[in-house]
Amino acid sequence: MPTRVLMIEDDEDDYFLTNECVELIPDGDYVVDWESNGRTALEGSIAFDDYDVVLCDYQVGGVTRVEIVSAAVARGVDTPFILLTGHTDREIDFAAMQAGAVDHLVKDRVSPEVLEKAIRYSVKSAEARRALRRQSAVLKATMAATDIGMCADDASAGPPVWNARLAELLVGADAPDEAVIEAIRDLAARPELAAGQSIEISPHDGVGAIEVRLNNLEGGGYTLACYDVSKHKAIEEALRSARDEAERLSAAKSMFIARLSHEMRTPLHAVIGFGELLPTAAQQEIEEYAGIIVTSGRGLVTRIDQMLELSRMDLGKVRAALRQAPALAVLREAVNRAAKTEPGLETRVDIEVADNEVKVFGDHALLIKAIAELVSNASKYGAPGSTIRVGVDVGVTGETLLWVRNIAADGVEVPKEDPFVGFDQPEADLDRAREGLGIGLTYVRAVTKLIGGEARLQGEPDGRTVIASIRLPGEPASADAA
Repeated sequence: MPTRVLMIEDDEDDYFLTNECVELIPDGDYVVDWESNGRTALEGSIAFDDYDVVLCDYQVGGVTRVEIVSAAVARGVDTPFILLTGHTDREIDFAAMQAGAVDHLVKDRVSPEVLEKAIRYSVKSAEARRALRRQSAVLKATMAATDIGMCADDASAGPPVWNARLAELLVGADAPDEAVIEAIRDLAARPELAAGQSIEISPHDGVGAIEVRLNNLEGGGYTLACYDVSKHKAIEEALRSARDEAERLSAAKSMFIARLSHEMRTPLHAVIGFGELLPTAAQQEIEEYAGIIVTSGRGLVTRIDQMLELSRMDLGKVRAALRQAPALAVLREAVNRAAKTEPGLETRVDIEVADNEVKVFGDHALLIKAIAELVSNASKYGAPGSTIRVGVDVGVTGETLLWVRNIAADGVEVPKEDPFVGFDQPEADLDRAREGLGIGLTYVRAVTKLIGGEARLQGEPDGRTVIASIRLPGEPASADAA
């Protein structure tokens, strides 16, 4: 492809001489156009971008080459200009270079070799500038689009360059350039970064975390990259919490299975053992053995029923039949249910209901089971022979609070954290003083949640009294709630 040359020259003789010089370039392939009107070149009527190089005289029709070059550069023309003059003048040469010309030749010293070299260098220089400009545009677009805060400081007298994201992270989007430069250079001066380490800092608003990395440039200077790692930190924390919860659940499951084996075998051994003694037992002993067998069997059935019901709740197969019922009747039935697995328990329970007309809203069958579990727990972990108080309170907004109050036995501590968190007991080992699978409080929480209530267990200021409660809404939300 030929090299396209535009010559701006108002002297025809000079044009022919220069054109002849072009034609004598060895192995040259050039196409030369001539423009003699300097005003046309100045006003932008010429498409300079159609040419590979422009040869321009010092003055064309009253218009200087400096004016022509300056106007072309201002319009974004990147075609290289080589200026021709009839004499050497350093000030003119310097002014032309300042305007954007890439070379300056004296006419009477121009030879085909000199002109070829000037054209070739100018074309290559222009190509390099265009490539650099394209790379710079890509870099700027990338820096503008990325979520990484980036800056570069080449250690020159000029300020560093940065993208908007970096300013947003370090000092805020609306901060002045001086504040950004100060923050960049304070950050780059950190000794850990200079040693090749990444560091973690807080953004300007103190929310989240930023990871900063520094790379040194050859010949001096550096680049900084600031990554907002807040989301990564949150994900790591969530994964860590999920791992801890999975480990806790795995340990709870293992302990539950061990308890299941232990607690199932205990009543079964009682049933089998006393059943074997019945044929040879006296009448009085038969009644005693039969009572033990029935009590053990009922306790076993209760636990099995709780496990199955919890499983159905988890699968969403249990629906609560919500309705109003007298609170006193619910509490009495709960105490009777608990007493079936603990003979003599009803003599230790004091039911306190000031108003027999108080009603509770919920699934009564499930609610009775849950309160019975709380009463059984109060007996199991309460001081031997102490009174267990059961009652109901009505809140100012109409909600009802069913509660079980007891005095804790020596050595029993009220849990400081929520005890309704899964198959757990205050005594974690199998060789413990009190029986149970540890599903009681889990069952209470599941039932209470199903009927739209809230379960709590807390200690009184005296350090001995324990209150377990179930708070229920005062007004039904619907006739049938899941």
